[in-house]
Amino acid sequence: PIAQEHERALKIKDAETVLVCLGNPPYGRHEAATKDNRAITGGWVRHGDENEIPILEDFLEPARKAGYGVHLKNLYNQYIYFIRWSLWKVFEHKTATGPGILSFITASSYLDGDAFAGLREHMRRICDYIDIIDLGGEGRGTRKDENIFAIQTPVAIFVAWRKAKPNPDKPAVVRHTKIEGTKKEKLKALNAVTSADSLKWKQAPNGWQEPFIPETKGQFTKWPLITDLFPWQNNGVQCKRTWVIGPSQQLLCDRWENLLKAENRAKAMKE
Repeated sequence: PIAQEHERALKIKDAETVLVCLGNPPYGRHEAATKDNRAITGGWVRHGDENEIPILEDFLEPARKAGYGVHLKNLYNQYIYFIRWSLWKVFEHKTATGPGILSFITASSYLDGDAFAGLREHMRRICDYIDIIDLGGEGRGTRKDENIFAIQTPVAIFVAWRKAKPNPDKPAVVRHTKIEGTKKEKLKALNAVTSADSLKWKQAPNGWQEPFIPETKGQFTKWPLITDLFPWQNNGVQCKRTWVIGPSQQLLCDRWENLLKAENRAKAMKE
């Protein structure tokens, strides 16, 4: 039965038209990609077939050309691979007929992050409309916001659709709404939605790589960017590991002691 299910899944992926794709894909960055771990670091979406350009390049190349190459390390995330494959299957695959709908709830870093400029451009080119329901949920900053899930990563729902054939020279209309409050209040608000008209929308900019969020009002939006004033940028001190932040002094001391006593210190200390 498992083998038969696998065969059916492969047939759907290759030969069946998919008009609607819904999901809550996993999100999380992963270890560096090597020849041995390609299956868990983006698989075919990121690495492609031999002598073929991977479909993830449709997200990467526009960002590089825009000068965001230094940020692309943030793009290599599981949920991004799911978005890219689903866009390809619903809207770009040989079986795609034109119309289609794609809706995911994922981490919301793609809404305005520089690394995701190419993602936003590609979605604007192949879709007619994109609706964003921003659910917040940042649990790491000084202004913490309750998340609808038991995680600290802010999340958002997007609904992207197309009525017919693509018009790649006309950017999709992007609308944004934000639901605020406690976890209970956010879930209640979502449960009350009966149609798109139930929500109050604000239109996002229509530039190809512009954020999927409305422009902020205020005089400061006309000021020069910090990166324009200080063009040289470099990372500060980064631990790159969570274990160096201990809940107690004793635990942290124990961790350092174990590290220093490691048999292969060179490997343990390697970045």
